[in-house]
Amino acid sequence: MLQHAVLRLGEVCSEVIVVLAPETPEPPMPIGAPARFARDPTEGEGPLAGVHAGLLALGTELGLVTGGDMPDLQTRVLLEMLQVAQEAEVEAYRSGLLDPNEKRRFEFREYIGNTEGAGEWTDWSAS
Repeated sequence: MLQHAVLRLGEVCSEVIVVLAPETPEPPMPIGAPARFARDPTEGEGPLAGVHAGLLALGTELGLVTGGDMPDLQTRVLLEMLQVAQEAEVEAYRSGLLDPNEKRRFEFREYIGNTEGAGEWTDWSAS
């Protein structure tokens, strides 16, 4: 099942990050799939910790998160998700929620053991 998800994501994403528990061996990946591995920092923290580890390893501004156990995952659905994300950003600028002259991004902060400040908008214009 994981290979199916990696193949579908590879059709719409430049890189696919597969998050594994700390001691889990790396599974075989499909030949030519743009996949690499990231690790949860600690065992048993749940799926949000896996999402966090994947986002930290991400090399792009936009991330598409799916489960690895989705045998019916379809490319057209992933493309629709990306389209909706793009339209939401455009609408946020159009409605004045975001200033197109400012370089901003949503930042997920450390949350394991500390939820303070999680999910805040951070101004990256000085970077």
